[in-house]
Amino acid sequence: MKWLRFFHRRQWDEERARELECYLEQEIADNIVRGMSAAEACNAAHKKLGNPASIREEIYRMNSLGFIETLWQDVRYAARGLRKSPSFTLVALLSLALGIGATTAIFSVVYCVLIAPYPYARPAEIWAPAIHDLKNPQQVRSWHQIREYVEVKKLTAFADTMATLPENRLLTGDRAPENFQAISVTANTFQFLGVAPILGRTIQPSDVRPDGQPEPVIVLSFGAWKRLFDNSPTALGKALLLNDQPFTIIGVMPPRFGWYTNQGGWLILPEDARDKRYAAGIVRLKAGVSPQSAEEQLQALHMRLAQERPDDFPKTGFVTKLQNY
Repeated sequence: MKWLRFFHRRQWDEERARELECYLEQEIADNIVRGMSAAEACNAAHKKLGNPASIREEIYRMNSLGFIETLWQDVRYAARGLRKSPSFTLVALLSLALGIGATTAIFSVVYCVLIAPYPYARPAEIWAPAIHDLKNPQQVRSWHQIREYVEVKKLTAFADTMATLPENRLLTGDRAPENFQAISVTANTFQFLGVAPILGRTIQPSDVRPDGQPEPVIVLSFGAWKRLFDNSPTALGKALLLNDQPFTIIGVMPPRFGWYTNQGGWLILPEDARDKRYAAGIVRLKAGVSPQSAEEQLQALHMRLAQERPDDFPKTGFVTKLQNY
């Protein structure tokens, strides 16, 4: 039973410590957004919270043996009453089951829509093109080769597009080597998603040179910033050595931003018309363009590409669909 965790003080205390740490991280991030320096934000957050050890002790005291003793008395009293009326007990249990199920479902919707909405700008307007095999409808390709993505960008149905290529790179240098989640994204990604950094700046289209080569810059996730630099603003301008190539840190994203990673960072993905690697593309439609019209344009493009490169598309026929991201 759930209340038995109170007998395991160490496990319980660790859980409360993690919860308080999450609260501090969010409060620090909010303070930085309000204009505080990293040091001021940290001090203000700790001052607002108070002593974490004292808080955990007080919570434990309020929810330990006294609560258990009262609960046990209530359980015994309720059990005696329910044994006397089995029909009432059955109805009560069914009512509880239905009520808990309905409440859980409603809370899930309210939490996702109102309390913790998807942290990207206008998420309902984001679409992901997908190619469905007509013979095997369960086989769906939602990734495009980068050279295909370059063609998708040209379609008149779309107001904006972006692409993502997740990779792992070896982080070395003056620290222990580790696998680092280096997510390559097109240079317009952060404008597409509409999320501002809490420190520094994000990748911009101007970070791509006239010859199409990207500047060696990186935007860190909040988790990587905390792990590697202890939330210090001095991280800006420093370099991370990824696969023996230095990348200059230009910004840090908020705690809730987790585009394909919560512990890594984002690099620039070159839009090379010769690149055969696969990337996940998403789009926004132009005003007045229906998803059906956009699907027709995509299908026509895919049919042309399938004639040029038949091995890259289902040989038994396919249809292109837009899916809400």
